Amino acid sequence: MDREGFIYLDIEHPVVAWNTYRGVLMSREQIWTRHGHGAVSLRLAGIFDSGDFQRLQSELAIDAIRGRDFPGAVSRLSGMFVFDEVESALAAEQAAWGGHINSNYLTDVGLMYGAATRVDANWITQMLDAEANLVPEWEQLAVKYWSGEASGASPIWELLVDGSAIVYGTRVRNQAYEVIQSRYPQSLGLLEESRIAALLGFSLGHVSSWLTRKEDHAELAFYLDNTSDGDPRYLAAVAEYLKTAPPDSVNARALFATPGVARLPDLTSYSKALPLRPQP
Repeated sequence: MDREGFIYLDIEHPVVAWNTYRGVLMSREQIWTRHGHGAVSLRLAGIFDSGDFQRLQSELAIDAIRGRDFPGAVSRLSGMFVFDEVESALAAEQAAWGGHINSNYLTDVGLMYGAATRVDANWITQMLDAEANLVPEWEQLAVKYWSGEASGASPIWELLVDGSAIVYGTRVRNQAYEVIQSRYPQSLGLLEESRIAALLGFSLGHVSSWLTRKEDHAELAFYLDNTSDGDPRYLAAVAEYLKTAPPDSVNARALFATPGVARLPDLTSYSKALPLRPQP
């Protein structure tokens, strides 16, 4: 484990809830390493889903400064956003960032990463107006942001992480389970198997977002990793775990409710077609 941190998880979204209960979150780069290019970060997927293309345009411009002047820094478009101190996490809530940035969704995590960039998130709020447009002096502010400079006496330190995060918080994982239970009760067995797979170091069950080019549009869709399915090493590891694990550490009722059947959560309603050409 490289270090601990704190993260806000939007568990009202079933994909986030699934990965939260599963227990391991992965950045885009980690997914690319396993499956090749095409995956996008859940944060970027959220921007596409919301249709906030002004925010996307601004983020692309901020990232262009990174690529030009700080190529070794982790991109906001691909990394995970993690606070490395609880004071900064709580300061983000007090700053009224909105959405899921409130303590009901805050949890501690263990981080493992190949790269991490520490920045003061206050610079971002100074760079953007209320409609997510870049202010006139944004480029100078972006340089300060990517350099890791504090914006003042009360910085909100954030890590942009290329790696994975183990979710420690029992409360938020239980809340995530309730979200899946209410929306996809038929998938609880697969969810529990996914949790065990993550515990044993396998990627089975992780859900990621992918952007695929079609003829005249791009398709944003979510896919569940099944690369370990049928792998003798995986099957042996799970069998050994189930033999030795304390009974109360496994949700046996869900796991064995439909033996031999892996019922996938239906995430098609979260897919989105994004036009690539102007519409007539």
